[in-house]
Amino acid sequence: MTLKVLLVLTVAATVGIEITTFAAILGAASLAVGLAFQGSLANFAGGILILVLKPFKVGDFIEASGFSGTVREIQVFHTILRTPDNQKVIIPNADLSNSSAINYSAYDTRRANLQIGVSFNSDIKRAKEVIRKVADDNPLVLQDPEPVVVVGAHGDHGYIVYTRLWAKNGDYWTMRFSFLEDVVEAFNEAGIEIPYQQLDVHVNSKN
Repeated sequence: MTLKVLLVLTVAATVGIEITTFAAILGAASLAVGLAFQGSLANFAGGILILVLKPFKVGDFIEASGFSGTVREIQVFHTILRTPDNQKVIIPNADLSNSSAINYSAYDTRRANLQIGVSFNSDIKRAKEVIRKVADDNPLVLQDPEPVVVVGAHGDHGYIVYTRLWAKNGDYWTMRFSFLEDVVEAFNEAGIEIPYQQLDVHVNSKN
């Protein structure tokens, strides 16, 4: 094929046709094809690595290349995700094999790291007891490892109680949402205030 192209260019030059433009076009086309082929090879190699090393598999929920979603397909050149809001994301395998990724489905259990605010006006020890009881009463919260409830910081408007809860991977979001809702109800029943941002304005009046 290359010899045929050279022959055509030689004949064109012989009969007086300007071939500079043809050569430029040919060079640009060759460069484009080379770059595309290089990208395809990188994606192909990335796909092979993913299939062999299996950092994730179809059905896993991952976060990579700025996207989060469930792996629907692992193709030779691309991996396809479905986002929680039902969008299709196509990621080149070269990107996935050469950058960091989080596989949320890799293990059977997952920990929720929560921060619960408690007003300075409330009894912090009582608040911790209420939070722990809510965790113990929630059937989706695992007791091994046991829940951790500690004061982690003093915020601008109240205490910040760090709460660490474990759940089975498939129960994670249900546990998290139900726990936080139950904490609000338990705080209301126990008279524990949740801090809120407020602005105190002092007005000096002059007669």
